[in-house]
Amino acid sequence: IKNPCIGLIIPEAKSITNNKKTIASDVEPFSDVEINKIKKHLPEGKNIGILFLLCLGTGLRQGEALALTEGDIDFNSSNLTVTKSLKRIKCIKKDGSYDYEFVIQSPKTQNSIRAIHIPSALLKILREHVSAQKNKFSKNGLIFTDNSLIFTTESCLPVDARNLVRAWERLLKKAGVRYRKFHNIRH
Repeated sequence: IKNPCIGLIIPEAKSITNNKKTIASDVEPFSDVEINKIKKHLPEGKNIGILFLLCLGTGLRQGEALALTEGDIDFNSSNLTVTKSLKRIKCIKKDGSYDYEFVIQSPKTQNSIRAIHIPSALLKILREHVSAQKNKFSKNGLIFTDNSLIFTTESCLPVDARNLVRAWERLLKKAGVRYRKFHNIRH
């Protein structure tokens, strides 16, 4: 009978301060100086450092990077194909308890399916990383295929995005760069 939205005034977008982090209405990209500071503090040869470097060099979303397989990378043409994303979902059981599992799903939008050129310096690092990943799978008694994830934990399980965000926060603090969301790498 009566629309409760009549007379509603929508406030202007403003920055909201949330404890230790500032959530801005506009995305603030990292400057070249900040990116160089971040790169200096990346853990060399480590899974997480290579993942951050790949995201900085290509603008991948975290779920897209975590879902990458060797089959998604064409080392000859220096291209990477984005066709999927890794998500952690809550699965509720019949008894009311729940568990979490990882699922590979389509990217955020249809336009997210794309090919991305990989910078030549990054291509070499990525090739070495895939080779190391194959060795890691072998040490864990697993077979590495074209569909195996290239960013995994030491036991070859998918990387949890929450752990990735925690590592991102530690890296920014160590580099002396003001906190911004991982997603800001895309900009």
